[in-house]
Amino acid sequence: MKKLILIVFAALACMAQSTSSLATLPDITGTGAAVALASSHTYAHWVQITAPAGNGAAVYWGDANVSTSRGSVIAAGGGQFLPASGPVYDLSTVYVYVATGDKVKVTYQQY
Repeated sequence: MKKLILIVFAALACMAQSTSSLATLPDITGTGAAVALASSHTYAHWVQITAPAGNGAAVYWGDANVSTSRGSVIAAGGGQFLPASGPVYDLSTVYVYVATGDKVKVTYQQY
């Protein structure tokens, strides 16, 4: 039993030492089409999507079908936080629709 307890504590200590880092993606400049946050599988514990105050239009986010009439909206100067929960986020499956010339900023905690 003592050996089992030591193994469990050793495993917990190893898990506590593993850390994930904060990361950012290059700004996404709008083309008037839905684009994925990342072009390849990029995993995150949580995600922050920000629409700069200088944008001329709202940003929409959601799945691959996001558009000005579909998805959730982020007003210019606003942001959307996708909290840590259960499974991780794959940024290649989160899309934004950004008006031509407007931008989106993305920060996330790497998985």
